Amino acid sequence: MKKVSLREFNILTGIVMLWGIVLASVTAMFGGDYFSKWNVWLFMLAFLAVFIVGLAVMNRSDEPLISFLGYSLATAAVGSLLGVALKGAEVCIEHTLAIIAIAILVMIVVVAFIPEILLVKERAITLALLAAAAAVVLAWIFKLGTFSWWDAIIAAGLTVCIGYVWAKGQRRQRTIDQAVDSGAGLYLGVLKLFLKAVGAEG
Repeated sequence: MKKVSLREFNILTGIVMLWGIVLASVTAMFGGDYFSKWNVWLFMLAFLAVFIVGLAVMNRSDEPLISFLGYSLATAAVGSLLGVALKGAEVCIEHTLAIIAIAILVMIVVVAFIPEILLVKERAITLALLAAAAAVVLAWIFKLGTFSWWDAIIAAGLTVCIGYVWAKGQRRQRTIDQAVDSGAGLYLGVLKLFLKAVGAEG
């Protein structure tokens, strides 16, 4: 597999993660009503089938494009589940994921100029905190919604987790396929924590 630079690896990792959050958010926002009308067992079977196939394709392929397609399948399935499971909490989903998405975008820009910043966990965590703060400010400036303190706290906590795990991912072999896998792993890890945090709020 062709290796890429540290800068390219981290930019690709961030873009993959950002794509997952955007795709899941869109699927949850626009698919929640549709999928909530399905029979519960039919929906769960469809969800599991698409999610498992997506993960299998992503994990078994060494081709970046195939891995990315598998990741997108799994992500879309997760988005549909979010839309059904958190129906009625759409505002929380939208606000929290918007802050996280902006924070990731800020981090991508920073690592494009300072790729070595993620090599040290303390620096990565500091970057994540600053990115989360910047995301909240940008969301407020551009009036992307009315954010509660809880939304901001959840987003900041998840962004710090992203920074920490992203820093750990620097040990991976720097290939495009590994960047896809790293971004996918970060996304799925953040999703688990997000569901726990929303459950705590509810």
